[in-house]
Parts: sequence; C-alpha cells; structure tokens
Amino acid sequence: MKSGAILANAGHFDVEIDINYLYGQDPSPSSVRKDVDSFCIRDKKIYLIGKGRVINLVSGEGHPPEVMSLSFANQLLSILFIAKFHNKLENRLYKVPCHIDKTVARYAIEAIGIKVDKFTREQKAYKKSV
Repeated sequence: MKSGAILANAGHFDVEIDINYLYGQDPSPSSVRKDVDSFCIRDKKIYLIGKGRVINLVSGEGHPPEVMSLSFANQLLSILFIAKFHNKLENRLYKVPCHIDKTVARYAIEAIGIKVDKFTREQKAYKKSV
C-alpha cells in the first residue's frame, strides 16, 4: 500500500479493514481531524476514516439518521406503489412518483413542527398562467 493511502469501510460490516493489524503496527495513531487517524507503518502513513466502521453510519457528514429515515420512507412507499400497480407497469426503470416524494417531504416537515401554507385559488390560477 502506498504512503498516504486512505482506508474507509464502505461495506455492510466492520470486517473489511483489519483494524487489529493497524493497531498492532502503530498502537497509538495520531488524530489528523475528527474521524481521521494516521498510522505510521514501516515509514508509510496510512489514514483510517471512522475507526474502520461503516463510514456512512459513523461519519455523520454523509448520511445522518434524518436523511436515512427519509430515504427509507421513500423506498417503502415506492415498494407499496409497485405492489399496488405492478400489473400496469412496464418492465423498465421508473422515477419515484412525484406524489411519493411530496408525501415523504410533508410528513418530514410536519414531524418537526413546521406547517406549510396551501395555495389560495388566486395563487393556483397565477401559477397556471405563468
């Protein structure tokens, strides 16, 4: 491995990187920044992100739980949509239907106490005219 290599676990389990080996070679790595450690191994620097844990779960800059819950809600509603309309769908890729995205968004903002105004008749008419 070249000096300066960066290791991150993008798998599903914490076994993709041999953490014991890294700590066996350098028992006290230096912290470069939050969630990044530097190991010195035979005159090489190896950087480890998130202590070798699954990166999108331990380094909150990527997929915080709030984003994951929106993604899972979107997936579930899409699966229910497919189950309901499978006999009317062609065998091809589809975008997530707009009403599913809007439903997930509405529930998400309501869950944190935000209310969204509805268009008045005049606003709807104006929107159609533009």
